[in-house]
Amino acid sequence: FLGFIFLFGSSVLTVNYIRLPSIESKISESPGEKLTKQSNNSTYKVLQQSKILFIERWVGLEGVMSVSSYPNKGWDLWREAWQEKYSENITSFYDIKLINSHYQYVKNHHYINTPGIIGFLFYPGSYSFLFVCMVLISLGASCLEIFIYKFGGKNIILCSLLAQVIAYRFASFGYVPAQSYLLFGAIFLNILIIYIMEKILYMRPKPRKIV
Repeated sequence: FLGFIFLFGSSVLTVNYIRLPSIESKISESPGEKLTKQSNNSTYKVLQQSKILFIERWVGLEGVMSVSSYPNKGWDLWREAWQEKYSENITSFYDIKLINSHYQYVKNHHYINTPGIIGFLFYPGSYSFLFVCMVLISLGASCLEIFIYKFGGKNIILCSLLAQVIAYRFASFGYVPAQSYLLFGAIFLNILIIYIMEKILYMRPKPRKIV
């Protein structure tokens, strides 16, 4: 447990330290808003970014809160969200429409917020729709994990890795949802390749025994 905490904390600090130059060079001030001056000490800035991560970045919960409090939920919002197209120069639908994020002022860098799968499924404002969709998605994800295990050589590590990819996709769901087929298509294609290669390797002739 202590080893996990150490590795997790080290990774957070290291990533924030690597990202610091990019953040400082890419993010511009929003119109009419002055940013608070911080110390020029890189360590101070990294610690501040890490503090924000632990305090504000409750992924999924913040999306549910923002969507549930949005007054204009409905099927029109749901259909409009599915029509979102990928563009590095346009802020996400969720940022602009639901939370009016400051990320719309970022230039030359693609920062977005996402509502998560639960928040996204609540766009229509229907609890019944949310419940049915979550049941179907859970069953679908479980079936996909079984498929990966059986056709991926029963490799527990590979199964865990791809299951984590799927879970992360659902946790950060909501940006260009119509392109989800690219991720799941890539998973199916990779498992198919592994399955075919495994069959080819097992088709090699066995050496004859000398009596």
